Amino acid sequence: MAKGFGTQPSQKKINKRQKAYLKLISQLLECPPGKEEEVLQASKAPIDAELVRTMGAVAMMLAKDGDRSSADFLLEIADRLGEPLGLRRRSRADKDGNDSEELSRFVSQFMSAIATNNGNPRGAHPILQGYIERDAKFLEKFRNWSEVILQEAPPEEAASLAKVLASFGSAMSDFPEGDRSENIETAIASYQAALKVLTRESHALQWAETQNLLAIACCKRVEGSRAENLERGIAAYQEALQVFSREEFPEQWSKTQSNLGLAYRQRISGDKAENLEKAIAAHRQTLEVRTREAFPELWAGTQMNLAADYRQRTRGKPEENQGLAIAACEAALQVYTSDAYPEERAKTKITLGNIYRELVGGDRAENLEKAVLANQEALEIFSREAFPSDWARVKTNLGNVYIDCDRIGEAIACYRAALEVWTPDDYPENCFRAGSNMGNVAFAAGLWSEAIEGYHAAIEASEELLAEADSDSEAEQVEAEAAGIYEKILQACINNGQQDLAKEYRERSESQDFAELEDENEMGQLVLRILSASYQSQGDPKVVYPILEENEDILDDYFLEGWQRLLGIIQANAEPEEFARVFQELAASQPGTMEPDPSFMETMILALGAIAFNSLIMHFPGGSREINLEVAIAGYEGVAYLFNREGFPEQWAGNQIDLGVAYRNRLRGDAKENIEKAIACWESALEFFSSSESPEVWARIQNNLAITWAQRTDGERADNLERAIVYCQGVLEICDRESFPEQWGIANINLGGIYSQRIAGDREDNLQLARRCYENAALVFTREAYPERWQDIQKALA
Repeated sequence: MAKGFGTQPSQKKINKRQKAYLKLISQLLECPPGKEEEVLQASKAPIDAELVRTMGAVAMMLAKDGDRSSADFLLEIADRLGEPLGLRRRSRADKDGNDSEELSRFVSQFMSAIATNNGNPRGAHPILQGYIERDAKFLEKFRNWSEVILQEAPPEEAASLAKVLASFGSAMSDFPEGDRSENIETAIASYQAALKVLTRESHALQWAETQNLLAIACCKRVEGSRAENLERGIAAYQEALQVFSREEFPEQWSKTQSNLGLAYRQRISGDKAENLEKAIAAHRQTLEVRTREAFPELWAGTQMNLAADYRQRTRGKPEENQGLAIAACEAALQVYTSDAYPEERAKTKITLGNIYRELVGGDRAENLEKAVLANQEALEIFSREAFPSDWARVKTNLGNVYIDCDRIGEAIACYRAALEVWTPDDYPENCFRAGSNMGNVAFAAGLWSEAIEGYHAAIEASEELLAEADSDSEAEQVEAEAAGIYEKILQACINNGQQDLAKEYRERSESQDFAELEDENEMGQLVLRILSASYQSQGDPKVVYPILEENEDILDDYFLEGWQRLLGIIQANAEPEEFARVFQELAASQPGTMEPDPSFMETMILALGAIAFNSLIMHFPGGSREINLEVAIAGYEGVAYLFNREGFPEQWAGNQIDLGVAYRNRLRGDAKENIEKAIACWESALEFFSSSESPEVWARIQNNLAITWAQRTDGERADNLERAIVYCQGVLEICDRESFPEQWGIANINLGGIYSQRIAGDREDNLQLARRCYENAALVFTREAYPERWQDIQKALA
């Protein structure tokens, strides 16, 4: 056990009782194992709630100092002493006594840590980290346990745990360990669980505060659509404001208004100009409570929020908005003095420098000098020794201003200085930008050695960024940007008479797939060969599939990229209206009587080959199913530019059907989004294929829609299933067993599956309906004619 416990829990004067508590705690930490009861009995300190709280505070300090063993030992004793005093709760709903013991103890430790840190949930991070380190599944256990408690505990206990969950969400929202995205998801789930108990009617203040916390987490969320996350955040802020009125809760109201303003500034949905006006209005309202006299720091922060709003504002005159932004910065600087708020002052100076550089009105040279001065003043605070990365950022800003001032030498010197801190290993993205800037400035000025120096740093950084890329699209973006850097450094080397260095960079670019022109030609030849075979054979798999099989090892993302490039060329070589006119004239003319432009014929053959190939690749049994579907989707969307609804309505509608199938089966992207795209494609196709003129095709689309609506996860599950039933019933109304046996049978199979899952109606009735549908389907899909489908039906009936 520890021989001491560091700093006293408070800097205030300690009374006799507190001295007795601390003496007892020291004795407990120093006593031999098993002697704790003797120490407690011999102590003159009272065994009361204050002792238990003091033990929790000391345990927190021990945990922060890294002595987790002593902290846990002390918390175990505190738990035992606190139980008869009503300071420890146990879950009656938890079936696992060991888990309940551990999780109850966690709640006690977690809340003690927060209380010891003046209500700040970050104070519980050491406790949280310790539990996660000991048990990788701890968060899952806690979530499951808390769900049971919330459901089974009496209202008061459930409310207490809900408040713990709200604090837990706050701790997870900015927990520094683990995956940031997963931490935010855990925080959001905790807030949502808490809000099921802490309702507006029963716990208005806690409900509003939790809505505020939920909004913050949604706005920081990484998963899902950024636009949707911000909408959820804005909605939660607005919910909180229903309770936090300015009159009753001015501080909470102003905090929520401030956060709402930030969310509106970032908002993606809606009109951008209107969103910025709402942001400005919210921040102006915030200042009604956050005055300089009452809340100087918050007042200054709100001024900086307004400065950012005005910088982005599109309504009004640009020079007036910039003037308002400058005025807001100058106001903030009245509070952000060098002594009281040095970092905030430096950041404000940087913002001022950026605004002066962008300033529309006034004397341009004077504005640029003010920008230089503002950045130089920021460097007085952000020194290289104390704030190396911030120092490098200001140096880069200065370099940008010096370029506008035509002070090229000073600009290069600033970029070079920044690159001393922003190395490729430590700051690859910043290094890439600064190196590219330095290279471009020097290249334009004909300073070849300096250009090579800058571009070299950018290339080193790009290789680090490629190694760290989390997705193919991210890697492709890096490659695209680096390709231009390689071209320029090669030219700079040649211009500087460094032929050997130019050769090195040429070889290096080829090894990094940035300039593999020869391989790109081979890939282009393969794509053209496939399209030619698809066109000439009219989409015969016996002709095309052998070509795909012999090149199966390169049917990858690189092939997809070549395919997309060729589709772009097809689109670039013809206008849709002209393409449709000439195509239809050619189709209507007698063979040999019309001689269209050779380039048009080439484009037409490639486009028709693409249409045939789309279906072939989507059903190709070899290669990567994931890549095949991406190629098909790119193809269907690519040819839709020429074979559009206006010029080729039937071809367009047919492509929409196949594109919907590809999206439904897609393995990449967001699953929900893919389902919605599939539905949209089929609904578009129904605008052409009607039940009266094309009953069989119409029925096939309806059956596709039925299956997809049954799989849909957006919206209410019960509603989606009812919608799917309607589609199937529509098929059965149009298609009878004699005229369209296959679509009639498929609709019955679909209905059987949907009725089996149906939520609405009586369960037994639904199962009877499902059985009847499967029995109907078996009349068409017999064992002899359709052995696989027949077997599936028999399994369903069983």
